[in-house]
Amino acid sequence: MNVIKYSAVNAKIHALKSELLSGTDYHELMSERSIPEIVNYLKQKTFYSGLLNDIDAEKIHRRDLELLIRNKVILVLNEFIRLFHNPEKAVIILLLKRYEVENLKLALRNALTEAKADIRDFSIKFYALGIYASIDPEKIAVCKTAEEVLETLQGTEYYAEIKHVLESHLNRNENLVYILETALDKWYLSSLKKSIKRLNSDDRENVAKDIGMYIDLANMEWIIRAKKFYRFSPEELYNSLIHMGYRLRQDYLRMACDTKGVMEAVHFFSESPYSIIFKEMEDTDAMPFELTQKIQKYFFEFINTGIVFNEFTLSKLFEYVYLVEFELNDIIIITEAIRYSMGKDEIRKYLIRNLEN
Repeated sequence: MNVIKYSAVNAKIHALKSELLSGTDYHELMSERSIPEIVNYLKQKTFYSGLLNDIDAEKIHRRDLELLIRNKVILVLNEFIRLFHNPEKAVIILLLKRYEVENLKLALRNALTEAKADIRDFSIKFYALGIYASIDPEKIAVCKTAEEVLETLQGTEYYAEIKHVLESHLNRNENLVYILETALDKWYLSSLKKSIKRLNSDDRENVAKDIGMYIDLANMEWIIRAKKFYRFSPEELYNSLIHMGYRLRQDYLRMACDTKGVMEAVHFFSESPYSIIFKEMEDTDAMPFELTQKIQKYFFEFINTGIVFNEFTLSKLFEYVYLVEFELNDIIIITEAIRYSMGKDEIRKYLIRNLEN
């Protein structure tokens, strides 16, 4: 492992990690009674203050709050880009691409549904990626047809993926936007996994483990969701998976796709290396949410455990980004729960992070 190469990087990551929310911060946020109170606490007491200083807490919308605090990750990644050369730099730039994919998802959702947003209000809801942006999501968001979407995306790296989905699913009675979003997630994770092949052996091994486990979990969640909500043949479902995981082999995934119905798939995965996720799971209306929550908690615990082992590899940066993402999700969960006047004990059930008291 290259100790000299990563000493400065890790010192910066350790400093950033120390700024993540404490258990006390979580409890204080859960004690607030409104979104303005949450915003004011974040402004006054946490490392999100720099992003919220100019924000009127009384007027900010939850979605706008989410975008503002998520921009912290974008700022951090931009800082780390300057500390590396290729191939590490190329991988970090691809980490930023995740937020362009989120921009594209939101734009497609607006363009392909009847609930068209006013672009004057819509434009502020996209992540600002500066020189690393390869699309203009505002132009896509105001498209009126699938054909216009494809015309706008012509020449971009997303064109072929979007074109394939639209041609395959446009006339089916399915959730087209959800399928597009899943296809984009698959494209992104596949691109990220391929990009790490150019790293040195230590970086490649540790980062591949982090990404591979994420892919395993995403594949299992997608198989369960597909069997609950869609009508894919086993072959169609298998072809929709990301075939670059960590523990789940291709023949195992093919057998999972052959299962009949949701509960047979759940029972199948209950004997996998990730069996604890599927323990006591039932096919209820709440199951998709519960599955997502269990998967997030499982991966959070894995990342926390992995931090102490990958001290001098690029994996440290990946793990920090994952931790920030989990924290951001928890902030949004708390914000939503406060809107519905939920108490602390109930809010804790929905958090990704486990609080000791």
